[in-house]
Amino acid sequence: MKTSAWARAVAASAGSAASAIGGATATVMTWFEMRLNPSGIFHGPAGTNWSFVWETWISWFLPTFGLVAVLMLPLVIRRLYRLRSVSTAGGRSMGELAAPPIDLQAHRSRAEQANVERDPRRSP
Repeated sequence: MKTSAWARAVAASAGSAASAIGGATATVMTWFEMRLNPSGIFHGPAGTNWSFVWETWISWFLPTFGLVAVLMLPLVIRRLYRLRSVSTAGGRSMGELAAPPIDLQAHRSRAEQANVERDPRRSP
């Protein structure tokens, strides 16, 4: 995975989580404030003041989105880094990538065999 693709994946993951949480929080809080209707600012005899509803929703969404995006970045980066390390390992876990223990006796005998084949005067 190229770095630019990796960076786009981080931004997309953190952004989508922040959008979902921020949107849900803004919608619920705006609905509660609209139901409470302090001082009649949301709706009155003239009807619903939609511009004020929109301003309230934005005032809840933007801070929540920013906070969640910043808090999600380390989690998303860690997750994508782990996925990238596993995918570069051919789907194997990092524990399976460790080298098997070396059988020194077999290694020595193969090395001695190779030396004998190169130099016939040496004997095992």
